Amino acid sequence: RFANGSLDNDPEDLFDWDQDPTYYGFHGGDLAGIRSHTDYLKSLGIDAVYMTPVFESPSNHRYETVSYFKIDHRLGANDEFSALTRHLKKAGIRTVLDGVFNHTGTEFFAFEDVRAEGADSRFADWYTVHDYPVRIDAKPNYEAFYGFPSMPKLNTLNPHVQSHIFEAMTFWNQNAEIAGWRLDVANEVSMPFWRRYRRHMKSLGEDQLIIGEHWGDGTPWLKGDQWDSMMGYQFREAALQWIARGNGSPSKYLETLIGIYLSYPPQVSGNLMNLLGSHDTPRFLSMADGDQDLLKLGQTMLLTWPGAPCIYYGDELGMAGGADPDNRRGMRWDLAEQANDVLAHVRRLIAMRQASPALMKGEPTVQFTDDERQIGAFSRTYDGETALVAVSRSSHPETVVIPLSKGLRRWASSTPLRDGLTGYPIALTAHGELRVELPPKGSAVVLPEDLVLALSN
Repeated sequence: RFANGSLDNDPEDLFDWDQDPTYYGFHGGDLAGIRSHTDYLKSLGIDAVYMTPVFESPSNHRYETVSYFKIDHRLGANDEFSALTRHLKKAGIRTVLDGVFNHTGTEFFAFEDVRAEGADSRFADWYTVHDYPVRIDAKPNYEAFYGFPSMPKLNTLNPHVQSHIFEAMTFWNQNAEIAGWRLDVANEVSMPFWRRYRRHMKSLGEDQLIIGEHWGDGTPWLKGDQWDSMMGYQFREAALQWIARGNGSPSKYLETLIGIYLSYPPQVSGNLMNLLGSHDTPRFLSMADGDQDLLKLGQTMLLTWPGAPCIYYGDELGMAGGADPDNRRGMRWDLAEQANDVLAHVRRLIAMRQASPALMKGEPTVQFTDDERQIGAFSRTYDGETALVAVSRSSHPETVVIPLSKGLRRWASSTPLRDGLTGYPIALTAHGELRVELPPKGSAVVLPEDLVLALSN
């Protein structure tokens, strides 16, 4: 749903781009659409794209894989995909694919053979079939993802299944130079498989990224022998509670984030794929009742907190959307204009993040909370560089005076400071405190003046 760049691969029953999405409709988004908007991605400061499944599948969401070796014809061809990923890489943008290795579609060659040959199929042990013949109905007689008959579950302990998947990984690594994989429903796949998977991935390149999908505590998978990172749904849930819904308090919110950060090794916490929304969730703006100020507040936290922030397409434009499939509306390219405050806010945050070593790599420390006024602040420090972020959910403008530790006082007194979002100077009180002005439901990112001025030139 990002962009339709080629009419040649459009299906006959094509939906209009702005038509309400359904579970079955195709809107024409394709590889050519991504390529045609490379400049837009670069202008945002994006350095990686995660694509939901791109392989041949009968469904629009493509989690019912027909072949791990063939790009879906509605998106383009294999050569076109390889050309796209190399084009993006040359532009400084790496590609992460969606690895759906928990299950296949019913049209997958191995499952079709099991249907035809029954227990005599040489692929019988690729799946868990309870009795024969195979029945594809509302209550299938085989293990399936969430019981959906269209997604029979793979036996990933089978060495032939493993070899087939590893062959596909090698194929795309060699032919498309991808940067890694996001692993679908990864907590439902056996850990021995992930250990073998990791060894194979790292044999293709030590920097190949492994991101598991899990919505809770990922500690068992993040000990260095399976995943590198996981999707940050814990981060999202905390943002939903305080920022979008107004539940809890800033002290509880920051305490939760610090707790998530400290629950993993630092090399994991620094790479968690944090997000405000995804193809599986309602959009953050809709969860915040359409309040763009709250969306921007969430984006401030997303892009200043430790991790690898991930933006669901269109959230940077202020797109709305309810539960799946309404969250998969066609990209609102009419909103991609200079006058869009949400877009300008995201671009500014990304530019600050990439220019500030503290915002890229710094350790987080809570500096201040005022639950009555709904204000919180944290700092990040790395190699002598510091950034301080203050956020407010108050409906009124607020002036906040933030006490500083001895180390932060030295930082604040040694260099002029400005708010990176507004460019305004930040004053230091006679007692060595920071005085920060916060707009209603707004934020400030305090950085050295020279960095802020450089971003403005």
